[in-house]
Amino acid sequence: MPEQFHSKGTKKAAPSDRVARSSLPRWVVSALRTSGIRRFSTLARLDDREVLAIPGIGKRALSLIRMEMNALASPAPQERPDQQEAKT
Repeated sequence: MPEQFHSKGTKKAAPSDRVARSSLPRWVVSALRTSGIRRFSTLARLDDREVLAIPGIGKRALSLIRMEMNALASPAPQERPDQQEAKT
């Protein structure tokens, strides 16, 4: 049986690479998608100057995009050891 259907514990889904599933404001997502950018992996290859060249993206949007990318890159919080012992 696939791992996501096991009843013994739940597995959290990996954060989505898709811009539309992020917490970015709708106007930022719209500007990116209009320019053909649908994934953060695409944005990661662009420097700040290139992102600012996207119509509708200014310094504020760039800041929001970089914060979202940093949040996605941060590792998920680990369980505390006392929580793991309680499960066993």
